[in-house]
Amino acid sequence: MATAPTPPIHHTNDDSVRLLHPMFTSCGNYVRIHTFADGSCFYHALAGALGRYSAGDSLEVIRQVGLELRAEAVGTADGWDAFLVSRGFGSDATRSALEVRDWEVAARYDVYANDLLWNLAAETLGICIAVIQSPCVVYTTHDMSTLQELHQDVVVLCWIDQNHFEPVLREQVSPNGLPRGRFRYDDPLVHAIARIVDC
Repeated sequence: MATAPTPPIHHTNDDSVRLLHPMFTSCGNYVRIHTFADGSCFYHALAGALGRYSAGDSLEVIRQVGLELRAEAVGTADGWDAFLVSRGFGSDATRSALEVRDWEVAARYDVYANDLLWNLAAETLGICIAVIQSPCVVYTTHDMSTLQELHQDVVVLCWIDQNHFEPVLREQVSPNGLPRGRFRYDDPLVHAIARIVDC
């Protein structure tokens, strides 16, 4: 299996935690945190939300964890093909319309995640991913009304200027023992997102 070259580290000195828009803070204390901007920020944000690294880990460890999550989420070439077929992209003709057609491209660290890769990650990891573009625009990988019946947790990511992802975390440790960025269907934040999606 071919592996992507090691990406350079692009890290800002802004490690501060940022508060969310008041609409989201009104249903609890949630924050978003910095992620690497190396083309895999979607996966770095997922890793942070899923508690795959600790606050005390080095920048190199944190970055590597995000890249490993990308490899896990994108999977194998056969898995990629099966996923595309399941989404109606079985032929070369239908795949020609895709921005990311080939597994080798999807697996590269410097290829930005699009909605197809969001859905693949959600399916592979067994979660619903909610992407907040603005207080009025949210994209989800699942129908929000089916979360309880599917027993799926939600990971919430901010999509800043449609260019960079950061995870949304609880400010405090979760009362149900979940990682700070993994939310159950009955969490107030999930209800707030569902109201936006239903508009």
